[in-house]
Amino acid sequence: MRIFSTAFWLFLLAATSFGAISDHVLYVEIVQTWDYGNAASPQLLYGFSFTIEADDSVEYIELVTPASKQVVITESEYCDDYGDWWKYEYDHFMPDPAHLSEYGDGIYQMTVHYHGGSSDQTQIEYSGMQQPTQEPIPVYPMPEQNVVSPVTFQWESCTDPAPNNIWFDIEMNDEEVIDTIDQSTGANGTDAIELNAGSSIASIGFENTQPYTNSDGIWVSRWKTSSIEWNFTVVPPALSGSGSESDPYLIQSLSDFEQFSNPDNSAVFWTSDVYAKLTMDIDLAGIAFDKAVIAPDLDDTTEDFVGTQFAGNFDGDNNRILNLTIDTQGNDRNALALFGSVAASGVVANLGLENVTIIGSGNRAYYPEVEFTGGFGGLCGNNAGHIHKCWVNGSITGGVYSEDVGGLCGWNQSTGTISRCYVTGSATCGINSGGIGGLCGGNDLSILGMRLPDEATQTCFMVTPNEDTSRRGVHRPINMHLAPLPNLQPDSRGIFTPVSDNPLDNIKEWEAK
Repeated sequence: MRIFSTAFWLFLLAATSFGAISDHVLYVEIVQTWDYGNAASPQLLYGFSFTIEADDSVEYIELVTPASKQVVITESEYCDDYGDWWKYEYDHFMPDPAHLSEYGDGIYQMTVHYHGGSSDQTQIEYSGMQQPTQEPIPVYPMPEQNVVSPVTFQWESCTDPAPNNIWFDIEMNDEEVIDTIDQSTGANGTDAIELNAGSSIASIGFENTQPYTNSDGIWVSRWKTSSIEWNFTVVPPALSGSGSESDPYLIQSLSDFEQFSNPDNSAVFWTSDVYAKLTMDIDLAGIAFDKAVIAPDLDDTTEDFVGTQFAGNFDGDNNRILNLTIDTQGNDRNALALFGSVAASGVVANLGLENVTIIGSGNRAYYPEVEFTGGFGGLCGNNAGHIHKCWVNGSITGGVYSEDVGGLCGWNQSTGTISRCYVTGSATCGINSGGIGGLCGGNDLSILGMRLPDEATQTCFMVTPNEDTSRRGVHRPINMHLAPLPNLQPDSRGIFTPVSDNPLDNIKEWEAK
């Protein structure tokens, strides 16, 4: 019988204790990317990265690409994602896509070198995947935008056929605060995400991912992706209240009003089931607007409204917006008013506007099928929702080829309702214009844009032109007066005099009748 020494058994134990390579290498990730950088100033780079997570028996990693490029990865950082592991990373970004051929598709030879001099080899297959090339475009929040939590992220839809997944994550202070969210390629946004205040970075990628386990039992994550990132800042809501019906956001100053009317905050303050209340008069004297203050139209090239409609609930609490001036300086622009467009769920009530000046334009050159510029009104440009107990005093002015110009509302749409409202002032437009009225320029429901005295028996105060200009093609000024209260008669000029200089008194008088 042969007897082996103690030293021999110790040597044999040391030589065999490493076991399989999969006992020491937990995970391999290989990625080829079209990286568009930061969305604020995109710059396309072409990248390759290789990541290995291994235990502390590993000293360094050697990689040989299908194109015979040799890469040695010696530096690692500790990570405890799945226990005590060390992460080895290599990445290379290039301005020329031809440099990706140094890596390419095929078989990657990976050699794991252990402390003590031993090593293991394994093969990583990286082939059969199309490269996504479409640039992901963020829609909300936009780069450098301030937002209020919770945040619902949106991006333009993926139309590239190569990806089979969309990934999205958020970092704050160099730490991932939202684990990567994987979604189908048909998704164009996330659910609402609660975030702490501060600067953050969002990243999105359109990826083709095909993970597998190689012949040595190592889990391999294989990607090809196109990606972009952008900075945004989460700010705390400046308004008191929670936005519920019983605890509305309170607008208690000009600063609060500016916060409420900022389109960057539309997802917080303008959405359905959100309530806001004005607690004081807001004086806008000296502030120049060139589009609607709330829910403006953002595309001047089409008659269709492009932007975020006001879909919430705004209670003026019988307070006023004073000295609003909107002047497009001759530029063609639609939906000019305090509220550019009110959605079907939107409600505006108990609000007065005094000394309003709206100066729009409609100066497009004449063509056989002319595009009109319009939707001009004191309170709203287009209304698909509900306006109740509101009043306007001021002047509304359109240019040539203007339509739907009204004292209160430019265009009351098929779902829009207006009740118990009051207007005084003037509406003016140029030649070849149409749809002009004291209350509404255009109406698709039960309120007509103009009423003669003997027709003014609606469910709200109507305004009356001093002459019949009910046909399109109007290009004369229209002076607006209060339409008759029940049982009241016009004077010799056909004009009905308000019972009081206070619009609230007129509404109360109407209700008493």
